Amino acid sequence: MKRPGKILFLRLSLPVLIPVICFGSFLYIFVINTINDFTSDKIQEDLAFNSRRIYSICNINFNNLLLSGLADEPDEKIIAKALTLGQIEDFFIQEKLQGFIWDHTTRQFLYTTSLPVSEDNLIGQTTLKNQTVLINHGQNDFFIYFNEFKPWNWQILVLKNADVYAYMTSRLKKVQFYTLASLVL
Repeated sequence: MKRPGKILFLRLSLPVLIPVICFGSFLYIFVINTINDFTSDKIQEDLAFNSRRIYSICNINFNNLLLSGLADEPDEKIIAKALTLGQIEDFFIQEKLQGFIWDHTTRQFLYTTSLPVSEDNLIGQTTLKNQTVLINHGQNDFFIYFNEFKPWNWQILVLKNADVYAYMTSRLKKVQFYTLASLVL
């Protein structure tokens, strides 16, 4: 024999539960996508900022060379490039960055820091200009950002360990958990 209270409970609760579950699922997915986009944008912004600063160092020294009127002198060009590489090295040390400068003309590395991944493997990852790429090497993840300085035909690659962004990622995962918990309740 069917209990009338059980059927009445289902008839009253299903029209309310189904829209609430659908709305909650939609809201949770929306929040997750927003949080993931926020994290990706911040990482992209950080690496792009550092890459633009390196590009700016190159550009200022190149402009100084042009304004001096000695741009056609091979020795002056070499000196300007060497001074630029010295400033870039200082910048990498100051900002605790990893990366390298690759010269397409001479097909050699002009500057490189100690990298967890071989430079040759990273050269293959530099197909996406001005984009952040996540690479996995062993137990670690790294973000790389690639830019070019065309007047001297240099490729600039900035590499950062994903652990640098672990604090931000862990906080955002907590927000995801709290959002899910509030939707469940």
